Order: sequence, then C-alpha cells, then structure tokens
Amino acid sequence: MKKFITCLLAAAAVVTSAWGQILTIPYKQDPPVSVDGSLNDWNDAKCGIVKVKGKSNLLNGFKAVPTEKDLSATFYFSWKPAGLFFAAAVKDDKLVQNGEDMAFFDGDHIELFLDVAPSEKDAGAGFGKKQFQIGFTPGNFANLKPAIYIPYPNGKKLVHALCAAERTVDGWNLEAFIPWKELAGKEINRNDVIGLTAWVSDTDVDSGNQLKPEHILTTGKPDAQFRSRPDLAPAVFADSNGGHEAVVSTQKPVVLSNASIPAKGQKSFEFTLKKPAGSYLTPVLRLNANIRTTAVFSGYARVLHIYVNGKELTHYNLLKPENDFYTNNGSKGQIFQKGFGYLLPYTKDGKAGNLPKHTLRFFAQHYNMHEFVLDLTGIVKEGKNTIVIKNTLDKKYTKFLDVTDIKVNYEVVKERKNRKPAPTGKIPVIKLKSKIPLPDIVKLEGSRFIITMKDGRYLVTSRFSTPDGKWVYGSNKFFKHQRKFEKKGELILVSDTFTNLTNENLPLKQEHTIKVPSNDTVLYLNGIETKTGKNIRRSIGNYSVFAGRGVGGGVGLYAINPEFQIHSGAFIPAPQHATLCDDQFVLPPGKTFTQQFVMVPLTSGSYYDFVNVVRRYLNINRTLRGPSCSWAQYKWMEGFYNRLAVYNVNQIIVDLGQIGTPFLTSPDIPFIKKMITKLRKVRPQAKIFRYYHSQIESASNVDHKDGRLMMKNGQQARYGHQNKLYLTLEGTDYAKMMEKVIDDLLENWDIDGIYWDEFSSSGPDYHYGQPWDQCSADIHPVTNKIITLKSSCWILQRPWKNRMADKIKDKGKLLVANGGDALMGEFANKVYQTFTETQFDYNNTRVHFSTPISYANAEHMDRSKFSEWYDKHLDAIKYGCLFTYAFPSQPHTGAVYHTVTDHLYPSTPMEIHNGYMIAEERIVTIRSGYFGWEDNSGHTIYVYDHTGREVKNHKLKTVKINGKTYSEIRLPQDWTAIIVRKK
Repeated sequence: MKKFITCLLAAAAVVTSAWGQILTIPYKQDPPVSVDGSLNDWNDAKCGIVKVKGKSNLLNGFKAVPTEKDLSATFYFSWKPAGLFFAAAVKDDKLVQNGEDMAFFDGDHIELFLDVAPSEKDAGAGFGKKQFQIGFTPGNFANLKPAIYIPYPNGKKLVHALCAAERTVDGWNLEAFIPWKELAGKEINRNDVIGLTAWVSDTDVDSGNQLKPEHILTTGKPDAQFRSRPDLAPAVFADSNGGHEAVVSTQKPVVLSNASIPAKGQKSFEFTLKKPAGSYLTPVLRLNANIRTTAVFSGYARVLHIYVNGKELTHYNLLKPENDFYTNNGSKGQIFQKGFGYLLPYTKDGKAGNLPKHTLRFFAQHYNMHEFVLDLTGIVKEGKNTIVIKNTLDKKYTKFLDVTDIKVNYEVVKERKNRKPAPTGKIPVIKLKSKIPLPDIVKLEGSRFIITMKDGRYLVTSRFSTPDGKWVYGSNKFFKHQRKFEKKGELILVSDTFTNLTNENLPLKQEHTIKVPSNDTVLYLNGIETKTGKNIRRSIGNYSVFAGRGVGGGVGLYAINPEFQIHSGAFIPAPQHATLCDDQFVLPPGKTFTQQFVMVPLTSGSYYDFVNVVRRYLNINRTLRGPSCSWAQYKWMEGFYNRLAVYNVNQIIVDLGQIGTPFLTSPDIPFIKKMITKLRKVRPQAKIFRYYHSQIESASNVDHKDGRLMMKNGQQARYGHQNKLYLTLEGTDYAKMMEKVIDDLLENWDIDGIYWDEFSSSGPDYHYGQPWDQCSADIHPVTNKIITLKSSCWILQRPWKNRMADKIKDKGKLLVANGGDALMGEFANKVYQTFTETQFDYNNTRVHFSTPISYANAEHMDRSKFSEWYDKHLDAIKYGCLFTYAFPSQPHTGAVYHTVTDHLYPSTPMEIHNGYMIAEERIVTIRSGYFGWEDNSGHTIYVYDHTGREVKNHKLKTVKINGKTYSEIRLPQDWTAIIVRKK
C-alpha cells in the first residue's frame, strides 16, 4: 500500500498495432515498477500494450522483416505522477549495438516521440519546445551499458531518468522511467492527453562488415513524416483500470453554432460526419444547455428534446450524466422522462447549474446540470445528418432554452451499464457443498497421476529439468527423486524429495501439468480464468492452477511449501492443459529438499469448489473483522471523524506519512499520538493499528551501508524512482534500526497492533548479491543451466520477520499484514489478518487462500460519488471477498450514507464463490437464489441498491425447503443482499 498510496497481461488494456487507435496508459499503483530490465513488474500491472510486427508496422523506406524472430516488439506503458514507465520486449535474432551518444543510431535501439502539449496547436506541425525525441539503447551486455539519449531537442538531459536492459533467449528487454517534470514542467495527472509514437530499429552487419540499418517498426503511421506532431498517436493517462474522462478522438469534432430556442420552438442543424478508422470509437454528441432566467438559480424543469435523423434521444443515449439520481431527501428521480424530455436548470448565466452550492439544494450528489454527452451509435451515418433541438416549455413562460458548445465526433467512451432486472422465474437453491472424502479414483504411474472420473480420465504429469538441456520423469545421474502421496480428506498431498548427486549447484525446474479429457475446458491460472498463455504468469498469494470442464469434473493444484510458492508460476502449454511450475529452484551440492503441492480432483468443474477444499485443508477460515480504514495526519481530516460511524469502522490504521528513519525522528509524532487519543474517544470500539514498513527509506539524506536490496544490473533497488529499498537481514544495522521502530511502537504507543505494509517483500521479489538464499536462481529457459544466482527477498528476511512477529504476539498485540502471501508457513498462526489491495478487481484472487478481504485502494478514484465505494464492494464479492475501505476520509462530493459495511462483519467464511460468501454469521450475495445454512436458524435480510443505499421495503422473504429455512433472494443487477443468521 505504502503511505502515498498488482494480474496478468492478458487482462490488461491491450492496444493492437493498427494506426489510429488511442493508447490508454493506466496508472501503476504501489508497488511501482522497478527499473531493472526484467519485465516481472509488468506481469503484475494493467498497462497499455502495443505490439508491432510485420508489414503493417514497417516504416516506409525500410526493408521488410522476414519473420517475427528477426524483429518484433511489445511495448508496455504505465505511469505515476512523477513520470512515465516504459518497457519493451524485443525479439531480435542478432543484437548489434556498439555506439555511444548519437552513435546509438547505428545500432539496435528504440525511439519515443512525445508531444506533451498536443492541444497547443499554435506551435505548428513540426516539433517545438514541448516535443521530444528520446532514444533508448540496451547496450551490448558487455562493455556498453543501457542508456538514454535525446536527439531532440539537442543537448537536453533527463537528470532523473532510469534505464535498464536484460538479454533474453530471443532478443532483449528494456525498461525506462521518464521524469515528467523535466519534459512538461509538471507531474502527470489523470486525463492528461499526449502524443506518442514508438519505433524499434534493427541494425545488421553487411558483407563488408559495415553497420546497416535494416528495419524500423512503428506504433504509428507507416508513412508518417519525421518529427511530425499530427502524425503522433493520441494517448491518455487513465486510472488503474484504464478509466478516464478525457475527450480523446483521432479527428477534429464537427462544431455546430449556438442557439437560443424560444418556448415551443425548435432549431435544426445539418452536418456532415466522417467515420475514422477504429471500431472502438463511438459517435458522440456533446452540448451544454440552460433555461435562461433572471435569477441566479431558480430550480429545474424537463423541457429539452433532441432528435437525430428523426429519432428522439432518450435515457438510453445518456453517457453523461447518469439518468438515475437521488434527491437530498432520499427519493429517486431520472434526468430523462418519456414525454417530458431532459432535465435542465433555470439559471442566469448558464453556469450556476455546475455549482455544488446550488445543485446540492436538490440533489444528493453534485453533477453538472448543463452538460450532456449522448451516444449516437446506430443513429448517425456517414455523410449528411440532421439534429433537431426542441424547447417544450409552455409559451406563457418567456424563457429561452440556450444551447451552446454543440459538438459531434467519434470518441473513446466509457462502457455503459444497462442493468438487468430481478429474475422472476426459477432460481437455484444455493447451499454448502458436502465435504466428501476423496474416493479411490487416483492411480500413480511413475511421475503421472491418472484420475478416473465419470466424464473421463484426467492426467497430472510431472517432469523435471536437467542441466544438460533435457527433461526427465524421475531419478537420473544429476539427482535422486522420491515421490510420496497421501490422502488428506478431500485432497491428495504430493511430496517430491530431491537429492543433488553432483558437487555443483543444481538447477532443477519442475512442471506439473493437468490434462483434461475434453475440449470444453475451463482453465484458471493463479485464480484467473484464462484461454491461452504459454508465458509463465505469477501471482502474490495464489499459487494455483485449475483445469476443469464446464459440465463435468476438474483438477486443481496448489503449491504448499513457501519455497515452491515463492518460485511458482503458471502457464498453458497446449489446449486442455494447465501447468504449475517452479522454474527458479536450485539445490546445493549433496543437499536434499522436499517440494510439496496438493492435488484436488473434483466431480465439478468449479474453480471455487477447488478453492474451498484447499481453504479447509489449510484451516484458513478464520473470523474476518472490519471494516478497516486508513487515517493519516493531514490537518484537513479533522472534519471527517464523523464518518467513522457512518462507515461503521472497527479497525483504524494510523499513518505517519513517512517511512524508514522518520518513523523515529518525525516531528509529527506528537500530533499522531494526539490523533490516536481523539480516535479512541470518537470510536472507542475500534482497534487501532500503527502503520509500519520494513524496507523503504524515505529520508533522501540517509544512506544505510548494509542490507541494500540489489538489482541484477548492480544498482540498489528503489521504490519508484526515489526511495531506496533495503532488506531486514539479521545482524545488520538496518535491521536493528527497524527493530527499534517496532520496539517503540510496542512500548510507547497506545495501539492494539501493528499494520505491516507489503509484509513479504517490497519492490523486486529477488535480491542479486550476497547472501544467497540457497534455493533461487535465474535458469535458462532452453539449456536449463543457471544464469545467475539470486535470493528471494522473503526467504532472506524470513528469520528476522519471524522473530518480529513473535515479539509482537508476545506483547499481546495484533499483526495485520498487507498481502495475500502474508500467511505463508509459520506466519499463519502469527498474523491476525491480511488483505489484498485491489487497484485491479482481479487482485482479489490473491486472498483466495488466506483471509479474503479486499482493501479498496482509493488512488485515482474519481471521488465525485460516494457510490464508488459500493462499486469496490461489487468488485470484491464477485471474487467471493469482503470489501473494506482504504481512505474513507477522502472527500466525496455530496451525500455520504450508511452502506453494506453496516452488516458485512464479523464473518467466518465457510465457502467463498463467484458473487457470494457463505459465512457462519451471514451470507453476502449479489446473486439470486435460495440461500441458507440447511438448518432452521432465523434470517434477517438487508438489501442495497446499485448505489449502495439500503432498500428498506425490499419485500424479500424466507421460505421452507425440505423443512429447512432459506431466504428467497431475487436481485436486480448490482444489488446486494446480506442475510444475517439468527441462532
């Protein structure tokens, strides 16, 4: 989380290589990208992706690329306020780069063309003061290091830029950080629009041993003019899910004249529209409207009717504002009503309807009453079109309807929701699954399990690498292998014991592959349903693969020992297959080690049934308590203490605002202690935790000499581009200082426990340098040989963190940890509760095998509506998790009201599923069905609508089915029911 507060590339916002599309660059929430040349960070982030290959991306005048192996690339983009993070995975059969400074052009390289002020048209078509050409070279991985050069403007330097590269089997990777203030004079803001085009250049050596640029592939127009602003592709900085409100288009809008329309009058407009390339663009009508009066603001009326090509626009066309609203007395209304038209304000200047002091006299949430954005899909056509705007106000009122800023264009717009009503027909009976001991359906043949079920034979085959580039299925000259499997109730525990028979460190990759006996396969990698994916994917907290059938059986695998969990990856080697692997394991000479995983055969093809079986085996269904929230030292938060009751907050994380040395030296410490005293008074029932982070040093003038976390390129890792990262290794001065912080928290603070942020590791997962963890390395994907020894940050810090966890527990304090992996190994009995940050909704999969709490990260939320918090609840329960707040003190415009958090906690999960959780105390669901505990306990039903407001007269009822009590739940889309059990 970090105070100033990830998921797979397949789920990211992917932009193909077609020119004319708009690149959405998502915000990268903590942890930021570590610029070390490895692309592991990008496996944990939504990002803008552009792929270039072949003829369609070849820059005019250059030789065609024979195959993708000769040259192709995938570009990745994300951002933080401080700057642009950029990465490229380049396939290139031969690396050629021996030049420095402007000689980098003579070798393989990348160029970015940036326009940081594309709206400033007066600068002309050519590059000027706010346009940049930036070159990146990977070096030659020998005597020439990766570097950044700026051909335009000549002489420009980026002081705080970062660049790193890594050699790969089929080419090279490059990562960079571009400090935005050094280009644009300001930080990046959400909704900022820039111009951006990337080139990747391939240079080969001809027969005369001369460097010869062969190919350039571009993300932009193949026939683009050099340093031409109009030829740069538009890109927008979005939130972490790719959302934005920027008006982004690939062409200029059609602008229509303003109009003043009298009562019962109308005005017609004719215009010609050209459709640009890109099916992702939506035809949109934008306008501002007002009923002119002599008063500053005197209410509202529905008088606006809009017809396009003879068809009246209705609530179905509204992109902005949303049609449904609540008045400040709680009643519901609509912007558009059939027969009456769109609602408009009466104002003198056409602006007062966008001032909260006026709108909040009537509405629960502020919105701009003048502004309309309407979807014209299926209504406008290529060529001539007509718009008619009518004012239906009665003639006895001499009021004019003023319409201004009328524009028509093709734009990128947010997807609209047309919510489904509650079902009226048959609904399922949803109850707890029976715990059935595993029948005798599993047979082991060598390293292969054969699982026989009614719908066919499922196979789980294991293979292991040898350092001579081969794969084996058992013991060999390099290592001895013994396999043991034990039935453990509903699953099988598999133990693979390896003994190194050599006198060298032995790289030993392991792959366990499920094969399903049918084409109708459902595959999950790390908890996310996936169709294809030969590249290895990793997750923090979810170390699983599942392969099943839509109607039939399934098999899941889950890594058990911490070393396997840390190294684990998942991929799909072929259709109907899913593989759980450890591709980073090393066994020292003569040593023996046991890797363990569980195998879960199921008669259902349900991933969530697999999850619940493993959760029961891990004994992880402990009581969840909350909701929680963070509370910082900012003075402006003084006005928000009343919200603790509205949010029903029962756990408060108090934040100092600084990390590292300032934990002990900050001048804000007395103020924070006073704040805790006030919190105790305002919310006495809440437990209070102090924020703690063990790896980041935020004091720029402090440089610890030991415990540095080192990257592969020999540089110290940083959190983002500034704060240095360290490891808490027993005996080091840095670890001793961080222990003093814990001692101070335990002895001198009135708190119930410690909130440990990024508990397992922060920043890079691996340290390159001494000491070695005795089990980790980068291993070549083809030769199976060790490339570089490395160490898991979690394993290195495990002894110290284990001692700190014991110290916290011995003092009678609670330890809350951020991260789905915080309950690994011995920590399962020492960590009170954990959660995952959910800047991306699928991060909820990280806590499927720990405490399933979704910490709703508020960074770059719009905050224009309190209902955004409820949306985070919907994201959580879709993955079977419970929602909790992040920074509920952050202001939202308009009404703040009680919501689902009144009845979410405490909850002791019995089962989690897609769209609902069955806990001992309550059932939380957004699905319709008959819900119960298969007993006669009483039920109290609470219902919340799509904005998170409680619906008092919901009329849902309990019924008897086979003599047992069930609640009959029929919900419209995005509504929630909470059934509280009365014993």
